[in-house]
Amino acid sequence: MFFQLCLLGFLTYFSYSLARFPVIPLYAQSLGIGPEALGFVVAASTITGVPGKFIFGGLSDIYGRRRLLILGSCVFALLPFTYYLAKGYWSLLIIRFVHGSATAIMAPVANATVADLAKSSERGLKLGTFGSATKIGTTLGPWLCGILLSWKGFMFPFMISGIVGTAGLALALRLPKELGNSRTTEPFSQFFTKIKTVISRPVILFSSFLEGLQDLGTGAIEAFMPIYAKTVLNLSDWKIGFLFGIQVVATLLTKPLTGAISDRIGRKPLIIGGLFLGGIAIILLPHQRDFIPLGVDIVFYGLAVALITIPNRALVTDLTEPKNYGAVQGVYGTIGDTGHALGPILAGFLVGAWGFKSAYAVFGLLLFGAGILFWISVKPGQATIKNS
Repeated sequence: MFFQLCLLGFLTYFSYSLARFPVIPLYAQSLGIGPEALGFVVAASTITGVPGKFIFGGLSDIYGRRRLLILGSCVFALLPFTYYLAKGYWSLLIIRFVHGSATAIMAPVANATVADLAKSSERGLKLGTFGSATKIGTTLGPWLCGILLSWKGFMFPFMISGIVGTAGLALALRLPKELGNSRTTEPFSQFFTKIKTVISRPVILFSSFLEGLQDLGTGAIEAFMPIYAKTVLNLSDWKIGFLFGIQVVATLLTKPLTGAISDRIGRKPLIIGGLFLGGIAIILLPHQRDFIPLGVDIVFYGLAVALITIPNRALVTDLTEPKNYGAVQGVYGTIGDTGHALGPILAGFLVGAWGFKSAYAVFGLLLFGAGILFWISVKPGQATIKNS
């Protein structure tokens, strides 16, 4: 059952990444969309997750995981084909908004399902393993997308994305009913009680805020690293796709390890280390003047993402009752997506006003400050495993 869930995560996120980076920034630029508006286009699919993740995560606690997983898979399968209809800013923006509902459903519901299946002593490891499965898909997506862009132009990545998404939908329909196909006896009004219970815990909110900051930096890199690599370093499309891929490889290879280590020594040390490492990597990124140094910097940032994301996600689950796993994963994802959505938008304005170096220095310093604040304010006992 856990293997099937990991395979579903791989297929759906492979599909999603094929129709995302590096094709979206370059496709938007080809339509004459400027830096500020480009940031909104890139962020649009993530903005959907801001309200969507906590809604769908909480609903999965009430109506069952399986139904929501199938619904998300439908969006992964169908939306890539609609990119053929984009003719300008507004049509592309609308498509991006709707496509974002796929991960708004899949991310909190799938992670809640993993938490359902895992004991507390292996929660970090299983969340990390599932995260790596999705990241394998996210890794292959940019690499293949870059190759397809060089070979067939903008439209071919979208077609392949739809085909892979359809395979994911077929698998979702075959998921065992034990994953939760029938609704609970809780009334819908309990949805709001669940959300209130989750957000009343300061450490959960703070940990989710850290994820939001990390996603803020990631969003800035995703939106404007291709532009920097293309316009400043004059890199080819396939090299830009490769850069996205190696970042994700670094993350996927280390996610199970960081999860397992946090199961043993606690979540806090890894989260702090990730925030500091990520801050350094972002600050140094626009100072790289060649393909290889830029690739090395991106690898270190990918490691930082693994150090932050998996121990942090395990931490908020540790502090939550099992009946509220969907709600906490939804709130966590919503705050993360808020940062991810704001990253390209803020980067668009900062890059336009100050240039790449000053813009990325802002994002790096924010991660440094968050690491110091987490170090000071969260006690070790608040970042250890508590649920059985």
